[in-house]
Amino acid sequence: ESTALNLFGPLTRVFRKYKKIAGSEIDLEPAAALFSGQNYAAILKEIRKAVKSGTLYLDAKEKERTLQKLEKAIAGAGELKSEYEKILGEEVELESKLSSSPALKRKEEMEAELKACEKKLGELNGELRSTESGAKEFEKRMLEIKESIQEGLSKVEGGEVNIYMRRK
Repeated sequence: ESTALNLFGPLTRVFRKYKKIAGSEIDLEPAAALFSGQNYAAILKEIRKAVKSGTLYLDAKEKERTLQKLEKAIAGAGELKSEYEKILGEEVELESKLSSSPALKRKEEMEAELKACEKKLGELNGELRSTESGAKEFEKRMLEIKESIQEGLSKVEGGEVNIYMRRK
């Protein structure tokens, strides 16, 4: 794209003048038009014809320079477009190779496994919190029962009775 801008950039003023003559229906964005499939070389030839015939007025010195730039742009447009299409073809081929790559497939499988493991870890963490909560409730209930038994035995014995529990 930068090559196209370098090639067509010096002709910007001429493009604007030609656009006024030809009407606004012509797109004279060089890189975009060339790469979008328009026959840009034909447009350049039309501009050259307008410069030569005087329809697009330029003084003699500017006319000569503009014609040289147009010839250079006409010659470079075809080459640039074919190079661009070649690069696009290579890009499609590389994307195709990449999408069918065993390494990419393995990466996707590993990402899926990782997601499954993360999900399982979340579930296990939830179960762990639930179990810890249940254990605390159980321990609290055991202390209540122990205190109730101690109280009952203390009344029966007529003195204080202590029950000791072992923890594992």
